[in-house]
Amino acid sequence: MLIKSFDKSLLGANMYFMWSKDSYIIVDPCCEPDLVREFTEENNLDYSALKAIFVTHGHFDHISTVDSWKSEFPNVPVYIDDEDIECFENPALNGSFMFGYSLSCVTTGVPLSSINYEYVMDDEVTISMINTPGHSKGSVCYMFTNPEDKKNYMFTGDMLFSGSVGRTDLPGGDTWEMRKSIEELKKIQEDYVVLPGHGPASTLMREKQINPYF
Repeated sequence: MLIKSFDKSLLGANMYFMWSKDSYIIVDPCCEPDLVREFTEENNLDYSALKAIFVTHGHFDHISTVDSWKSEFPNVPVYIDDEDIECFENPALNGSFMFGYSLSCVTTGVPLSSINYEYVMDDEVTISMINTPGHSKGSVCYMFTNPEDKKNYMFTGDMLFSGSVGRTDLPGGDTWEMRKSIEELKKIQEDYVVLPGHGPASTLMREKQINPYF
């Protein structure tokens, strides 16, 4: 398995590339496809092997290039939680108006409820999803285990960062919901490598120990 982050995006949002066996997924389409094309060519991977795109939440800096990706891969599904699905087309809901943009995407998202919040990437990797509202109504964390190093990984979007959590004053934000989502993560007994929507990686155990919001 190979996981690569890209941050040449609006507001420095992280986009993730995850390769497993003979295909890959993208988490948070906020960087141009050409970056991934170059990366796959450099690493002798198949750029055309994109299987799915996942969105952690619908704010504009995390979906800014989704139309570019759909133009390259029109048959690849873009999964997003039902609560944030309207963010693609609505600049007021995706928060772009607040930052001087007006982002409206033509891409139609596929609701995560349609796959029952679980996705089989291949015969070794299954991605499960948990609702973690607070930063937005439809914020989700994507969780899986890397069969090679036996470690657990979690794409947390803007719900959880290294040493912090997401703000709640953007569209769909709710401080009380964020507190409840933090409590849900605190209940998880296993450790996870945390891959956030901005900034460096961390671990769930470390966040439980040092994050002031925990």
